Order: sequence, then C-alpha cells, then structure tokens
Amino acid sequence: MKQQQGLLKQHRQGYMQGPLYNTSLQASSKKKLSQKQKNILKQNTGGGGGFGSPPPTCPCGSSLPYSSCCSLLHSTLSQSPPESPTSSPPPPPTLTSPYSTFTPPLIVLSRFSAYSLSNIPYIIKTTSPTNTQHYIPSYDLWHSKLSEDCFDGYELVGCEILEEGERVRREEGEIWKVKFKASMRVKGEKKVGGFVEESTFVREEADGEMGWFYQHGEVEAL
Repeated sequence: MKQQQGLLKQHRQGYMQGPLYNTSLQASSKKKLSQKQKNILKQNTGGGGGFGSPPPTCPCGSSLPYSSCCSLLHSTLSQSPPESPTSSPPPPPTLTSPYSTFTPPLIVLSRFSAYSLSNIPYIIKTTSPTNTQHYIPSYDLWHSKLSEDCFDGYELVGCEILEEGERVRREEGEIWKVKFKASMRVKGEKKVGGFVEESTFVREEADGEMGWFYQHGEVEAL
C-alpha cells in the first residue's frame, strides 16, 4: 500500500520527478514539463477528455479528485476538429506531447479509469498496433465495437498496482511489464470480484510522439 501511495502521489503531480519520470534517459529523469506542455494539460484538465462530465472522485480508486488524477493523462488526448462542418465521422484524436512523460504504471491506472468512464478514444490510442488481442486497424470500427461493450454491466471499483515493474531493453525494442488488480462488481450486486493482470507495454511512436503503449495482457480471475 505504501508503494501504491507513492505512485499515486506522482500521478497527482501530472509528471514524474523520480525514477519513473521520462525513462528514455536517466539524465532527464528530473526534467519538468515545458510551459507549452503544462498549458496543454491545463486546457483540458477536468474536462473529461470530451467524453462527458468528469466524476468528482477518480475511478482508479486513488480517492483523489479526477481533475488531479487520471484526467492529467486523459487530457493528453487532443480531438482534431472536423475537416468541414459536414464531415462525418470526425478524424481520430491524437496524443499530445505530455503523454510521452508518463510511464506504464500510471497508464494502467488511467486506462482503468478510461474503461470506467467509457473514454473509448483514450483506450484505443494507448493500445499498440502490435496488440494481437484487441487492435483493429479501423479506428471507427474499433470505436463502434467498444461502444457496444465497455464493461457496461459492471461497476469498476478500483485499480491497485501490485508490481510496478521496470523498463527492459531488448534487441526488438523496449518493454515494461506491470502487474495490477482490477476490482469490480456486477451492477446491482454487492460482491466485489475482478482479475489480476500482468500487462506488457512497448515503447514506440504514435502521432509523432514516443510513449508507452499497451501490447498484451495475461489475465487471472480472482
């Protein structure tokens, strides 16, 4: 629990100031966000990333206000305006530069919150194209499928990081594994269940930005 509290403290800050921050270079591990990056975060913080009214408490289970927690990651998703007033559907959103400063343990928490809030664009954009379990090349088709079932029958209670893991360099690229427990209950019931998952993230480029993206997960039911 103490480890989790430290992780959430970093999460609340919106950027890393310790060994979890900007893992691409050890020398830059204490670098702060530029003013431009801070402005991007401030612009959308608390706005729910365009998917509805933000909740007062963050769904990840941190007990922090959403605007001071997972919203800091969700707000890195920038929705592009339609090319014309009649264009439909709008172009897919893009990830903005602050996303590259966040590490997999925090992205796990933010993805859990995204599922709770049905923030489908964030779920899609933080998934690697190398994900063979869920990835669909067509953004619109993938969005449609997730819209039909995004844990709608469940109340997502909270997410606990069990093992933060660390960045590992391999010939084929960098990976980072995170183990977490997701707690949830069927809507209308009191019993809390869930699952434990070891998620693998890969570091790659998307929308012109380097970042960590969900590649696959090994799930064990509770």
